[in-house]
Parts: sequence; C-alpha cells; structure tokens
Amino acid sequence: MSAYLGRDPLPPTDLIATATEERTRRREASLAAVKAGQITAEKADWDDIIWSNIVHFMRVLGGDRREPRHWHQDDKDLMARSVRATKQRMLIAYDNSAPGMTRQRIDAMTHVWYAIEFTLLYTKVHPIPVDRRGAAA
Repeated sequence: MSAYLGRDPLPPTDLIATATEERTRRREASLAAVKAGQITAEKADWDDIIWSNIVHFMRVLGGDRREPRHWHQDDKDLMARSVRATKQRMLIAYDNSAPGMTRQRIDAMTHVWYAIEFTLLYTKVHPIPVDRRGAAA
C-alpha cells in the first residue's frame, strides 16, 4: 500500500484509460478553442504533445516497449505539472457541480500524477513487466 495515497495505486490499464480519456477531451476542447480564435494552433499542438507523452508514459508502466521508454527529468516535471494543473481544474469544476465531473475522475487523475511524479514508489506496487525475450539467462 502506498503511504502517499493511503491505498494501492491504480493498475496500469486504468492509468492508460484515464490519461487517454483526458487527452481526447483536451484535444477536442483545444480544437474548438482554435476555431473560436481563443488559442493558437501551436498551443493546442503543444498541449497534445504533452498529453501524448503522458499516455505513452502510462503505457510504458504497463509494459509497452516502444520508444521512448525514458524521459528527461525536465520532461517528466512538465508532464507532472500538466496533470497537477488538470487535477486542480477538475476540483474547481467538481466544487461548481459541473456535469460529468466525479470524484472518481479526480481520484484517477491523482493516480496518473502519482505514477509520473513518484515512478519508483508506484512501480514497487505495480512492477513494470520485463520483456523475457531479451532477458539474461
């Protein structure tokens, strides 16, 4: 059990689903904002790249062996900041009784942040699967 979360972290499949849903939601919102002239296409693309990395990071925790499998600490910090900011906006939406905003979504986003920010602690509970084909005898 994680001392930080007070319970075991979510399994990688749930982390992947949570990150993918958020990336899809953000992409749709960004495209609408670009069409409305509220943000630039470059900013929308940048946000999608960050969330693409977050989704891939969750897949790596689930055993995906596609590259990249490691990120520079600055990139991990950027991903963690984006997830934390998203979680904060989710809390505000929850407090304002926004439709579709549930405590479960907020908790799942907390686990995504935890997996990025505290990867070593997360993998103590959910070890990353080893590719046996390349493992030493």
